[in-house]
Amino acid sequence: LNDGYANSVLAMQILNEEMPKDAYIVADSSTHLAIAQHYLEINEPHSWMDPGWHGLIGSGIPNALGAKLAYPDRPVIAVVGDTSFGMAGMDMETAVKHSIPIKVIVMNNSGIAGSHRNNLTVPPDHPELFCQFSPRLRYDDIARALGADGEAVSSNVELRPAIRRLLESDQPYCLNIHVHPETPAPPPW
Repeated sequence: LNDGYANSVLAMQILNEEMPKDAYIVADSSTHLAIAQHYLEINEPHSWMDPGWHGLIGSGIPNALGAKLAYPDRPVIAVVGDTSFGMAGMDMETAVKHSIPIKVIVMNNSGIAGSHRNNLTVPPDHPELFCQFSPRLRYDDIARALGADGEAVSSNVELRPAIRRLLESDQPYCLNIHVHPETPAPPPW
């Protein structure tokens, strides 16, 4: 699954290699929560927060704000899906207004479980995509409009430099990674 998209698993593997050992990870969503759970390693106690498998989509950014306030000297990275950012992305304004430098990675698969849910619930010849968003929405532009830093990437070669810029920034940051709409989730166990 490439076709002008970055690979979700590769993104999490690179994040795992690049993030500081004391990083605090907040994850939500469904597909990408499962990918983060499989590929990110936590090295210290009190370093991971998620809502459980398939729970509380939209909790990642607000929980990252709380984690950063609780652990101001540690990097806090939220791994969220595009649906999650759609529900709570305005909290980036809170991060900017109060100088809370959270790092948000949006795994953008163009909708609720990408095209999987749409394919399950809507006939293939139906003209409207009920469970999918417009392709390649620019959540990083929304974050920048709120005063945060950010960028979008859509290829594997862009991943490592973008993740490094995210981690090196001293500002709230949104990295919008365009991943294939049919990205499969790993099994929960």
